[in-house]
Parts: sequence; C-alpha cells; structure tokens
Amino acid sequence: FSPVANDVVLYVHITSHVPGVPHARLFTEKGGTAFPRFLILDAQGQALAVGKGPRTADGFRSWIERGEKIQAIASRSDRTVEDQLLLLETKLEVSDLTHEDATRAGNRLGSLDETQERRYQKILLRADARSLLGHTRRLTAPERLEVGRRLLAHLERGRIPEPFSEKMNFFDAILDTLASTNDLERYQSVLDRYAASFGRYPNVMKKI
Repeated sequence: FSPVANDVVLYVHITSHVPGVPHARLFTEKGGTAFPRFLILDAQGQALAVGKGPRTADGFRSWIERGEKIQAIASRSDRTVEDQLLLLETKLEVSDLTHEDATRAGNRLGSLDETQERRYQKILLRADARSLLGHTRRLTAPERLEVGRRLLAHLERGRIPEPFSEKMNFFDAILDTLASTNDLERYQSVLDRYAASFGRYPNVMKKI
C-alpha cells in the first residue's frame, strides 16, 4: 500500500455529534449514506470519485485513476455526450445533484441514443430520490410532494432506484403524494409494491 499512499495525501474524517467539531457535516455534504465511505478529492477538496470495490492497494489505485480520469474530462471543453453523462453520474455519487441542475444539463446534451436516454432518466430519478435524504437541505412539504409526483411518473415507467436508502425514500415520497390526493386505488397499488420490496425488513414495514 505504501507506493499508493506516497502518491496522495491521506485524510480520515471521523463523524461525531460533538458540538463545535470542525467540518461536522462533511460526511453528508460529500454524499455519504453509509460507513465507511472512500472518496478521491482534488487539491481543492472537490470530490472526484467514490471508492467502491476491494479495499486493496490495487483497488485504491483504481479509485485514484478514476478520479484522474474525471478530472481530465472536466477540464476539457470538447466533452462528448458520454463524457457529460459520466460527469453527471459522478456528481450524483459524490454530492447532491439537484433535479433542476440535472434538467439544465440534459438540455445541453443534445440528441441521445436509447442507451444514453436510459442513463439520463436514471440520473433524473436518483437526483430526486437522493434529494429526499436531506444531505444539504431539507425539502419543504410542497417540494416533497412535487418530488413525489415526478417519482411516481418514474415508477409508472418501471424505473426504481437500486440503493436501499434511495428506494425507501422513493416509495415514501410517492405514498405521501398519493395520500395528499386521496388516490386510494393507486396508493394501495404502490403500497403493495413497497411491501414486496421491504417485507423482509420489519423496522421499515413498521412505518406502514
């Protein structure tokens, strides 16, 4: 591991609830949802890549190389559609990408093929789902209902986020939105899908 460590500055952040600790919200500000979390940062502290996979010297090296790749792409002015989608996916993983930012970025992408369109719709879906986690700010009640309406449209097209916390909040927001409209038939239909997804997690099912 030493050759890898010699190429970077190692930094460990310990999240605590002690008042006055510097950078107390760093974990959530950098998109953290579970411990431990590994990030590759640039010299200015901007997150470039999330470390996933084996925590070995080779694994760390691959994370660094991915960060360098993202940094190189971000510095280019002639980015392709694939480059732009990769940058959006990276921002989604390392921080909070808002639905509005993703929509504006989508307007600049131009024509997408079928595979690229699926990737972009997944970005929109996860941007809304992650906004419900409250990393940088909590949504107001009207904002949450609006997010729920957009997520319901994704659900009706068969799109559901995969990460556990995002999926749970995805269904919660949709159920809240349907409850606000007294749409009992669709509420029950979504509730059945919620139970099918989380039935083996008693603590989650307590909420319904």
